[in-house]
Amino acid sequence: MSIATIFRYLKPEVSPREDPEVFVKSVRSFIRDHVRSEDKVEIMVSGGVDSAVTATLFHLEIGDRLYVSHIDTGFMRLIRGREESEMIAEKFSDFKNFNLINARNLFYEKVMAIPDAEQKRRGFRTAYEIITDQQMVESNCNVMTQGTILPDIIETDGGIKSQHNVHLRFSKVKKVLEPLAGLCKDEVRRVAEFLWSRYKMKVLENVSRRQPFPGPGLSVRTVSTITPEKLKIEKMANDTVEQMIDEYTEERFGTNLYIDEKTGEQMPFQSFAATFDDEFIKRTDEIASLLKERTRKGIRYKILNTKVTGVRDGKRVYSHPLCIESDAKLGYDILDRLGIEIPAETSLSRVLYKVGSKVGPLGYVVAIRSVNSIDAINATVNEIPIKTIGRIADEIVKRYGVKEVYWDISPKPPATIEYE
Repeated sequence: MSIATIFRYLKPEVSPREDPEVFVKSVRSFIRDHVRSEDKVEIMVSGGVDSAVTATLFHLEIGDRLYVSHIDTGFMRLIRGREESEMIAEKFSDFKNFNLINARNLFYEKVMAIPDAEQKRRGFRTAYEIITDQQMVESNCNVMTQGTILPDIIETDGGIKSQHNVHLRFSKVKKVLEPLAGLCKDEVRRVAEFLWSRYKMKVLENVSRRQPFPGPGLSVRTVSTITPEKLKIEKMANDTVEQMIDEYTEERFGTNLYIDEKTGEQMPFQSFAATFDDEFIKRTDEIASLLKERTRKGIRYKILNTKVTGVRDGKRVYSHPLCIESDAKLGYDILDRLGIEIPAETSLSRVLYKVGSKVGPLGYVVAIRSVNSIDAINATVNEIPIKTIGRIADEIVKRYGVKEVYWDISPKPPATIEYE
C-alpha cells in the first residue's frame, strides 16, 4: 500500500471564531484549487460535526461529484435505543450519492479478541483502509476528503493515540484533502452553525451540538478484549449515560451542550461509559499510605487488571486505573485532588470513584466519564453532583447487571479523555 498525498488547509486566513463566513469562502477556494472539473470525490462520514461540515463544504462546491459513504462498523452507538448508523443515513438522505456500508464482520475480525489498545486501533484502521479502497473503486472516485482536525494530527504525531484518519495507507487513494485540518472542535462548530443558518441542510441540523465520538467508536470504550456480550453491555450503558447526563445538562443550562461564549469551553465536551472486565490485581502499601495521607479518611481501593491510556510529560502512557471507595461521602474538593495527584505520584493512569454496585457474581465494571473542554487537548472533570452520578450508576446496575460502577475523577492530563 502507498501513502496518499495529503493536502491540508492548516493556516486559514481567518479563524471561524472571528468570521465563519470569511473562513467558508477561503476553504471553498482551497477546494477549487485542488479539485479539477473532472474529479470525483469520496468522503467517509461518521455522522459527527467534522465530517458533516466537510461533506457540506464539498457539496456546495462540487455538487453531485461528491460521493458520501458511512460505514456501519458494529462499534457505533445506540442513541435512545436506536442504532446510530440508521440515524446517519437519514441525515444524509438529501445527498444523491450516499451509501450505507455494513462492514461489521470485517471490523469484528480485525478488532475482536485483541487485548492491546494500540493493536485494536491499528486493526480498526486496517479495516477502514480496506473498505475505503473498495468504495473508491465502486464509486469511481479519484480524490478523497475527510474531516480531520488539528487535535487529531497533534495527538497522532505526538504519540498520544493513533487516530484512524491520520497517516492512512491506501492502494486506491492517491490524493486526500483535509479542509478542516487547521481547526479545533469549537471552530468547526462555529462553521456548522453558520452553514446551517445560511443553507438549512438536513445534515447540519443540531450537528454543532453533537458531542465528539471517537472514530473507532465503542471499540475503544469496550476496554481490553472485546466479546459480543461485553460490547452489548457497553452499547446499552453508554446510551444510558448519554441520555441521563443530557437530561441533567438540559435541566441546568436549558440545552444538552452548553458553550461558554467567553472561553469557548463546552459543558460537557463528552459524556460516555466504558466497560471493563471484573478483574483486579494485588494491592500495594504505597497506595494505601498515599490515600490516607491525602484524605485523612478510610479509603478502600483496588487496581483494575487492565492498562488504559494516560498522559505523562506530553506523551501517552499505558497503566492501570485505581478504583477507590469510601463509606464517607467525598466532595469534589477531595476528588479533584485525588484525580490529579495520585497519577502524578504513582505509575497509575487515573482514579475511578465507586458510585454503585450489586451483590453477585456479575462480570463487568463500568466507568462513567464526563468532561468539559474547548479542544480535547486539555479537559476538566464535569462536576456533576455525585447524587446525580449515583442515580445513573443505579440505572446501569439495575438494567444491565454489571457488578460495579465508577465515576472517573481524573482530568486530561494526567488521564486521556478516552480509555484506549
